[in-house]
Amino acid sequence: MSILDHSWRSLGAVAALSLLAACGYRDYEPSEANASQTSSTYSSAATASDASLPMMPTGTGSVLVSPTGMTLYTYTKDTPGTSNCYGECAEYWPPAFADSMAQPTGRLSIVTRSDGRQQWAHDGMPLYTFIQDKKAGDMTGDNYNGEWHVVR
Repeated sequence: MSILDHSWRSLGAVAALSLLAACGYRDYEPSEANASQTSSTYSSAATASDASLPMMPTGTGSVLVSPTGMTLYTYTKDTPGTSNCYGECAEYWPPAFADSMAQPTGRLSIVTRSDGRQQWAHDGMPLYTFIQDKKAGDMTGDNYNGEWHVVR
């Protein structure tokens, strides 16, 4: 690989990270247009087929995680039973989808999104992962913009 090829790749990576950072700090407002997004938009969303969303111990206490150990969050602009995170918001905060075999128990429930998909909820509040959490146990979205909170 030539130095020129390496420079272009580096520039592309910097541009992509800059775009992600710029978009990641937006305050997501749902709109009529993005509320009807199809489920294909959320390809990185977590899906759990049972109510075994475990608690994971961390240095700041236990948090609710997906079956793969990714931290789960709630969004203050949601209301019990209703998600307000669609479109670009759901690209950065993928919904924790539940499949048709999911059996909620205890404080876990399932809500139906406006696009018809089933999403896990805790105390009625829809659950999400965060795209900037890269490995199990990461909690980089906690208190993000004062609107996203880890489920403890």
